[in-house]
Amino acid sequence: MAKEKEIKKFIDSAYKNADIFLEELELAMKSYSQDNIHNFRISIRKLISTISVVNDIIEDENLLNFSKEIKKILKWLNQTRDTDVQIKYFTSLEDKYKSSKSLTKELSEKNSILNKEATKSLNEVDFKSIKNWIKNFKKVIENNLENVNRKNIIKSLEKSYVKLVELRKKIDENKPKSIHKVRVAFKKFRYTCELMLDLLWLSEKEVEEMRAFQKKLWKIQDTEVSIKYVKDSWSKEKLKDMEKYLEKKRKKRISKLLEEIEYVDNLYKVLGIKKS
Repeated sequence: MAKEKEIKKFIDSAYKNADIFLEELELAMKSYSQDNIHNFRISIRKLISTISVVNDIIEDENLLNFSKEIKKILKWLNQTRDTDVQIKYFTSLEDKYKSSKSLTKELSEKNSILNKEATKSLNEVDFKSIKNWIKNFKKVIENNLENVNRKNIIKSLEKSYVKLVELRKKIDENKPKSIHKVRVAFKKFRYTCELMLDLLWLSEKEVEEMRAFQKKLWKIQDTEVSIKYVKDSWSKEKLKDMEKYLEKKRKKRISKLLEEIEYVDNLYKVLGIKKS
């Protein structure tokens, strides 16, 4: 009976992620704002992780096609998020680096164009079609309930963990892309764990530790994006001091991460899953 309740909660969580995605899409289409777009992006990532787990369990080509469609939406929203974050960050540096004002202005102009493009793209989203995709997603689960069991669900999590550890072993502090791959894999893994909370018996403290570790990866990525914007700026010659400051900051953050990277290696103990 307890196991049946766990499975029911897993299915309810999967449905909830799908429903929240629809709600956030509708909100973003009605009113384009930083908060709405931020919440919508999170709902997309959570739904992508959910679809990935369900597809591991059931294997349905339609699920993969749906995932590809919503990944397209996420791709063009990511640019607006990056510029929003960087505008705030470079604005905070204006007292220390006067030249950052030109970069903030440059990014604001770019962001204005990106926001218009994103608004246009959102207005072109076929909401009725997306709604049907969600309906079919739920139907796939309902038609394959015999496969939705603890063994298959945990197997999907273990698959995600193995991939995360493989990428973690390939981290090279001189290759930012290697850290970026770990960040993406860890985020997906964390969302997958949250989908399975009732099966994993994770404490709130353990969930918070995962979020805190992801935040460290996120900060490295944001620094990396900042450096890229400085190097690509029209005013890059005036921003050499800032570039040095950012590179020093990135190096410090990477060093700190590498000191704590064993956290990833030991997660299987916390989750009670197989190491490989």
